[in-house]
Amino acid sequence: MRELLVLVDTEKGAMRDTSITKVDSAHSPRGPEGEKYLASGVRASMRLWDEPAGSVSLDRTRDYEVVGYVLSGRAELHLEGQIVMLAAGDSYVVPRGARHHYRVLERFFAVESTSPPAQVHGRDSSVGDERRLGSATNQPGEDGYPHDALGRHLRALRRHHARATATYHRLLEDVKNAGGLATKRAAETALLVVAAGICRRIPHAEAAHLLGQLSSITRDQLSPFPDKPDREITVDMIASELRTELHLTEERAGQLLSAICAVIAEHVSPGQVASTRRSLPAGFRELFPAQA
Repeated sequence: MRELLVLVDTEKGAMRDTSITKVDSAHSPRGPEGEKYLASGVRASMRLWDEPAGSVSLDRTRDYEVVGYVLSGRAELHLEGQIVMLAAGDSYVVPRGARHHYRVLERFFAVESTSPPAQVHGRDSSVGDERRLGSATNQPGEDGYPHDALGRHLRALRRHHARATATYHRLLEDVKNAGGLATKRAAETALLVVAAGICRRIPHAEAAHLLGQLSSITRDQLSPFPDKPDREITVDMIASELRTELHLTEERAGQLLSAICAVIAEHVSPGQVASTRRSLPAGFRELFPAQA
């Protein structure tokens, strides 16, 4: 870090601070949870997060406000009973004193500004809020989580994530096999193209119900949806996007579209299939044949 301090006379004769601070993140100190502390001023400071997929932070409050921006990856921000999905390009605010924690879905890079500075006067110390969550019963178990309500909550989140991941991979495997695709990456691309087209063509609530049964990971990747159905989306538009994304012939794209819709129908309830069909215009309903 290099710092240049210049004191300049103001009109009233007082001296004002025009410090310029530059911090090289490669040599930045780290905080108690692995975050990198960046430049810090009198009233605000910056920090950088690089968190692996699957990590869950402790539920806590902090004596500062956080304003953040996601550089890459995906995570859930759990804040006072609310869940907000964060992805690249999103910005967010954690109010001072709000109870919150993060669950990382995909390796997560984010830069945050804290006001007042987090690392000053012990504001970022792990001692305090987490310790108040329990005493001896809050000591971590073999899995690293404490033996209290917080630990049970974090274990439940981990189980939920494991189930969601397993469901998603089964779905991709079925799309890959039914569509005759070479890789799961291609299957994921095809699934997202088709699911996005279908869900943007039906009411918001119906799309949420469909994806809620299909896969929470798919839901998180595709949301939010428009409040009203996009009536300009057609079956041919979805097939055309499949052709473009996967370099397919027109005939092959149409076959793949039908195969993916059949897989979606197999992964949700018959009642949901019927409800989705009712919400779609005539040209789309053939993709989801009526079930006996």
